[in-house]
Amino acid sequence: MMESMRLTSRSEPGPEPGPSIDDGPGTDITGLLRYRRLVIRALLVIFLLLPAAALLTSHQRGGHPGFLIFGTLGFVVLTDRTVLVRMPEPGRYARWQWALLPLVVALGAALFAVGHMGWLTALAVASAAVGRISPDGRATVLGLVCCTGIAVAISAATGLGYGNTVVAGAVVALGNLLAHSAERRNVLMYRLKETRAELARAAVAEERLRISRDLHDLLGHSLSLITLKAELAGRVIGTDPDRAAREIAELETVARRSLTEVR
Repeated sequence: MMESMRLTSRSEPGPEPGPSIDDGPGTDITGLLRYRRLVIRALLVIFLLLPAAALLTSHQRGGHPGFLIFGTLGFVVLTDRTVLVRMPEPGRYARWQWALLPLVVALGAALFAVGHMGWLTALAVASAAVGRISPDGRATVLGLVCCTGIAVAISAATGLGYGNTVVAGAVVALGNLLAHSAERRNVLMYRLKETRAELARAAVAEERLRISRDLHDLLGHSLSLITLKAELAGRVIGTDPDRAAREIAELETVARRSLTEVR
């Protein structure tokens, strides 16, 4: 009987491993954010460095071309290292990023004040950085009002006209709102995936608990019956060998059935 049990256990394949649910909840969203950062970096370089490149090729040397060129390069690097740096979890930012955020806004405002509408993108990007890092609630509204107010104040102080003032305020405010909404969406997606992974782990744990309870009941009943049959066969083997043989045969049948049910 033991030899047949070993042969049966060898011939039956084991359960195939199921899909793993222990992967991090932000696996695919991390890839999405990585590609989005690449696109944003490309757009940032194009829209910020093109005016500086045009200034280099221009024959007009009035104003402050040196400040605009080197300030733009510094702004691109500072923004890339402060806002577009990869974080382990969406919505979680370090203290040094908060400390450098006023510098980003100040440099963007200075570029806009010196270069006028050609460098409006710098202030819009700085406003988007504030919108992305600022959490929900009062901080969001405060950051939006401050960035929009800076754009309107600089436009009015430099005499850009009513139309350009409206455009500057609208672009800066829109950049802040779009960046904030995109970051909140990423945070929500990350939390949803985290919740889904937690629910999957809970479902697996519940299924394992149910299987363990079923095996406990099955083995408890089968082992009790095998014990009784073995005791009865031991008692009557000397006085009634035929009955003892029947009990042993039934014991083997119970053991085989239990083994099949466990498998």
